[in-house]
Amino acid sequence: MWVTGIIISTVYGQMSNLFVLQGGYMDTRVGQSNIKIPEASLSLFDTLSVIFWVPVYDRIIIRTTRKFTGHKNGLTQLQRIGTGLLISIFAMVSAAILEYVRLDIVKKHNSYSMKAAPISVFWQVTQYFIIGCAEVFTYIGQLEFFY
Repeated sequence: MWVTGIIISTVYGQMSNLFVLQGGYMDTRVGQSNIKIPEASLSLFDTLSVIFWVPVYDRIIIRTTRKFTGHKNGLTQLQRIGTGLLISIFAMVSAAILEYVRLDIVKKHNSYSMKAAPISVFWQVTQYFIIGCAEVFTYIGQLEFFY
């Protein structure tokens, strides 16, 4: 059971390497201003996502699934972990689609020599938000299972 945590940890680890590298080749300006944000600071959206998803999970998802499953916690620990792992797949698919779009924009604008492609780094918020959701499901399920 412990080994299944490697999968979510691998996805979580992509925030500090793949996502930062991907963001390094994107436009980091805020709007049309000259204010630039460090691409690594977008991991803040993962934290905000967890802050958003924990109450949604606790107040809405558990109550809704409880009606269908009859389980007092809505889902069993293993179902929660599995759901989190499934959601983490969507986070990586989102990152892959964004990379495909980014490379397509570079190709269309012939901007191979430019450091940053003309696409906002804020397009990465989606993948951070999805990982936050996956964390909530997986880590809550793991904590309950291990206790």
